[in-house]
Amino acid sequence: MTKQLVLVTGVSGYVASYVVDVLIKEGYAVRGTVRSGKLDALRTAPISTKNSDKFSVVAIDDVATADFTEALKDVNAVIHVASPLAGNGTPTETLNSARNGTLNVLRQATAQGIYKVVVTSSWGAALDPTMDDVYNGVTYTADSWGKVDENDFLNGTHSPFWSYLAAKIFAEKAAWEFAKSNPSLDLATINPPFIYGPLNLDFPLPTVDRLGPNMRLHALISGEPGRPLGPQVPPFYVDVRDVALAHVRALSVPPAEYKRYLVSAGHFTFKEAVNYIADAHPELRPRLPSLEGAVPLAGNLSTIDASKAAVDLKLTNYIPWQKMVDDAVTSMVKSENNLKL
Repeated sequence: MTKQLVLVTGVSGYVASYVVDVLIKEGYAVRGTVRSGKLDALRTAPISTKNSDKFSVVAIDDVATADFTEALKDVNAVIHVASPLAGNGTPTETLNSARNGTLNVLRQATAQGIYKVVVTSSWGAALDPTMDDVYNGVTYTADSWGKVDENDFLNGTHSPFWSYLAAKIFAEKAAWEFAKSNPSLDLATINPPFIYGPLNLDFPLPTVDRLGPNMRLHALISGEPGRPLGPQVPPFYVDVRDVALAHVRALSVPPAEYKRYLVSAGHFTFKEAVNYIADAHPELRPRLPSLEGAVPLAGNLSTIDASKAAVDLKLTNYIPWQKMVDDAVTSMVKSENNLKL
């Protein structure tokens, strides 16, 4: 049987790298898109040299405006992962990249007769960018949506993370509106909370400012001894390897009207992570922050209902936070010299 060919956008990114791993393991062939400046590094990375018959990359410099004709040739399905990082670009640039990038991929895929598309969204699209409800004891479901005004997004003064969450809302809503107008499109979205886990050493290593949420784990093992513990973000988590698995399993779910999947493994605090690292890696104790004055969670922690992913994607046995933290810290320590951390 001929391998199914899947196009993965933003293949140099953290989540996409693991999506590639799972696809290859499951017998798919993969074509990835990457900015031209990263093309050579990917072509000489272990992911390429070890999988020359299963993995290839093509240059796409701007997902929002590029012509995907050649990238989509002979493709059976698309996993659209490419997305702007928090803090990169103006609000207008962030919104254009997120929303127009998603729509450009959907339009060109359907125009070429490719109707199976999985899009990486975020749990952040299920709540207001203020995150006010995180500690109000609410339950986020596949029907939850954040509210944001586009004029306020473009003209207001907001934090980079607020803008990132708002862009995720706009981008995912645009995807579902497109799907509603194009019923032949078999769309699924994957909506994870904070994604942590080991670096993918088969891909070119990121710079420290592109570690995503892993920057917060790295901060636990770097800095001045005795420094205070950094601020606690909402403690919901999922391992990057489970996020990748969700994307690939979504390819096999039969067409349905609303395949929106919140995925979450639960929650942990950075205080718990510090205590765990101290026990599991005593050699790192001198690098850990002080827990004196660590602030408890701010209220009645809300919950993420991942039952739809449990049923459709068979995601029930998530990687626990202890293994996730252990693997992440181990990989970062191993790679510190190359990461220029």
